[in-house]
Amino acid sequence: MGATLTKEQIEHLHTKLVVPVAVGDILTYGLTVEPDMQYGMHEALSEIDPDSALLAIALSAQQIAGASQASYPIASALYNEATDILNDYGPGFIRDLKRGSIPEKDFIDILVNVPEDLEALADILDALCADIIDKTQDEENPSYVIARILSIQARAHMEIASFILEEAEKDENRFFSIQDSNPEDEELFAEDEQPTLSEVSDTPPLEDNIILFPIHLRN
Repeated sequence: MGATLTKEQIEHLHTKLVVPVAVGDILTYGLTVEPDMQYGMHEALSEIDPDSALLAIALSAQQIAGASQASYPIASALYNEATDILNDYGPGFIRDLKRGSIPEKDFIDILVNVPEDLEALADILDALCADIIDKTQDEENPSYVIARILSIQARAHMEIASFILEEAEKDENRFFSIQDSNPEDEELFAEDEQPTLSEVSDTPPLEDNIILFPIHLRN
């Protein structure tokens, strides 16, 4: 587990990641989570990288759990899971914010455990949703609505993070395959793979700035 975050660090993460602030306001003032608010939360979470989404979801889940612990025992498990994630990823995230950006390799290293942590959060959020519905039969319950949004986004980002890691592994394997190959074989392969003029003319032009993985900016 990473270092325990200070109150100031947690507040900084809330402000930077936006969604936890909205969740706090909804729970504090007992607001109804209107469709446009739900859309806004989905959009805000979907537009950030998986590790940032993990932190935003954990911060939001921690607040839901804190408000629900008295009524739903599963909320304690959610609170503990969210706290562990914040302590594991929060210090590094704050450090990277100060750096402004991080190399792609460092980003990939950060993502290694993100899919399983997102899945763990989603599973507990789903369990909390089931308990809330069993007890209240109220699908407009703010904690239920927010937990559903967080679970959906957690699973979506789990898939994204897994895809990025798979592509990174393929690239790494391709690099070592080239390094280990026989130079004569490479030359023969290159000759065999030369495209014909018709193939070139039928291929749509590519942009010069195509990037395989999302650029992870901390600004």
